[in-house]
Amino acid sequence: MPELPEPMTIPLNVKEKIVVCLDLTEDEDEGPIGFGDQKLSVESVVRAAVRQLFKLKAAMRSDTEFAIVGMLNSKAKLINQFSTDINEVNQVFPTNKPSKPVEVNMDEFLFPILEQALKDHLPTVSSDGVLSHVCRVILVYKSSVRIPLLNNFNYKMFESPGVLFDVFYVHDVPSDQNHVEHIFENMSKLNNTGNSYLLEVLNNQIINIYNTMSLLLPHPLQRAPQKYLNNDIRSILSDKQDEEIPTNEDGL
Repeated sequence: MPELPEPMTIPLNVKEKIVVCLDLTEDEDEGPIGFGDQKLSVESVVRAAVRQLFKLKAAMRSDTEFAIVGMLNSKAKLINQFSTDINEVNQVFPTNKPSKPVEVNMDEFLFPILEQALKDHLPTVSSDGVLSHVCRVILVYKSSVRIPLLNNFNYKMFESPGVLFDVFYVHDVPSDQNHVEHIFENMSKLNNTGNSYLLEVLNNQIINIYNTMSLLLPHPLQRAPQKYLNNDIRSILSDKQDEEIPTNEDGL
């Protein structure tokens, strides 16, 4: 991706338009998370955390707009256009059979969908450096083996100083049997403005999934830079804490 000049914008709490790209494909060896006598899928936990993020963002600012793109195997679909209606945007694809592809070409199946969704919503910058609004894409990815291909950045959304990409990566413990670190490295290419959050969390730690998702709550123009966050893919190798399960009124 070509480097952009430092945008001359003022860090005001302007309106946000948030697109969540939700990975709905299961890895072949993706197991459930234990919750007492129940077994919860990783997807159901992640979806509940996304719903909680939407609710809190809407409570903080009611004019925040949300959209959802579902990614299933090698296909992507805009499920909900931008809307302030939380009930409307909380619809997602059903789960499908486990995935077999090792690589996922996001250049071909995700970026065109995002470009189409954002084309009428790209922010403008006034003469005094104030953005009309911010468009934030949050890529929620949960495969430890499917390597995303991210090479073609010739889209208008990557040229706009008011569009940024955050990554929320849920994965297994890095090992020789998976591609976790390679996947995370590829995701870093989405940091088009230098202001993105590239967050990761183990897929068997429900408390941490919620806690890490909460790092996406602050306004992207006013939050602390990534370097001040204690979120590093190598740190989880020594994190063996047992955790309790949070209560969620919407269920998991």
